[in-house]
Amino acid sequence: MTVVKSKPALKEKYIKIHAEKCIGCNACVYGCALKHTGDLDPAGSRISIVPDPGGKGFTPINCAQCAEPKCIEVCPAGALTRRGAMTSVQDERCIGCLACTMACPYAGARFDKQAGMSMLCDLCDGDPECVRMCPTGALEYEGVHSIRADIESAEDVWSKGVSCCLGCPTEIVLRFALKVLGKNTILHVSPSCAAAAVSGFGEQPNVSIPNMMGFLTNSSSIMTGVRRHYRRMGRDVNILAFAGDGGTADVGFQSLSGAAERNEQMIYICNDNEGYMNTGVQRSGTTPYGAWTSTTPVGDVHKGKRENSKEMAWIMLAHGVPYVATASVGFLSDLEAKLQKALTVKGFSYIHLHTPCPTGWRFGPENTVQVARMAVKTNYFPLWEAVSGRLRQTVRIRKPLPIVEYTKLMGKYGHLSPEQQAELQKQVDERYNRVLLAASAKRFF
Repeated sequence: MTVVKSKPALKEKYIKIHAEKCIGCNACVYGCALKHTGDLDPAGSRISIVPDPGGKGFTPINCAQCAEPKCIEVCPAGALTRRGAMTSVQDERCIGCLACTMACPYAGARFDKQAGMSMLCDLCDGDPECVRMCPTGALEYEGVHSIRADIESAEDVWSKGVSCCLGCPTEIVLRFALKVLGKNTILHVSPSCAAAAVSGFGEQPNVSIPNMMGFLTNSSSIMTGVRRHYRRMGRDVNILAFAGDGGTADVGFQSLSGAAERNEQMIYICNDNEGYMNTGVQRSGTTPYGAWTSTTPVGDVHKGKRENSKEMAWIMLAHGVPYVATASVGFLSDLEAKLQKALTVKGFSYIHLHTPCPTGWRFGPENTVQVARMAVKTNYFPLWEAVSGRLRQTVRIRKPLPIVEYTKLMGKYGHLSPEQQAELQKQVDERYNRVLLAASAKRFF
């Protein structure tokens, strides 16, 4: 099957399609849907896979960014606009009439059923998810590599069996992150759930790279010294500090803030499961409003935590460090892209990683990823990155769900009253509006 596409404008990058390499796996479709809607429903994807009528293969179809787009001509609401060589949809103007999808000669304009709006490929701000997810090279975009090929070929430096709880997201993200960062990595894990899983019991650690565990208060200080030691030796290594929310937002904040102020060359990941999970599920500075923990009990007087959570990613952004990002165990491709970017940064990189805990949050271990994705789909935990103070969203949810769709998934929120739900929704909306405001500014910090 041969698809002829309108020639794009000169000097503009676009997705090249090599239909002969497509195996019809739909990885591009699911990746695109996840990035734009928060779930794997193909209806939310800007790209589709069309089988060859003769049964000889498949062809990926997306917006060709025509030089003379018919979709703009037929749109009765003026929702489609042209900026340079890119045609885009203005969500607030789209009336869902489907005229653009019928006029497109290449079937590149699609309709988002969930949001009730038309959608066109936006190239994911220059990092197309479909290209990153394609395992065969059927989709090509300058400067973008396949995450699937890289991860599948990477060595797993962590033990195949560890002592984590069933459904533990920490094992997922740390094993994944170490495959991305590679063997040229020095790892520090502060006292936490992850520490025992990494350091092991006795003399034999569970990872095959240099690693250590210090105190809860000084992860950043220790890794500052390690980095400078290797620099003096003339070796360039990846420095990774992996700490929990308690060792980040509470007792470890002093050394973290100092390292950020000095702009130390390291990657710091806060593994945020919103509490001190390995010592009895006590509250931490990132425990959200209304949540049950063993130190914020639910009874006749108190109904969970009364204070709001610290916004650590924004606190670190205010330090003026070159790279700050949020990430989720439910969006590993997004995490991989941020780790790769952090590796290129000259200075301090901070990634705030949302990791729902089945044991402490009271939900089934099979639902870890579902809970993580719902946090993003409700805007409770929006995904963004800030490079040198310039913030952009990396996963955009077209039609966010109410916060009750998130809180009902776990026991730690099972007691919330309608008033508490409304207060939590208000907080989510206010915090997300700040993300939108920062993204619209040329530079936030």
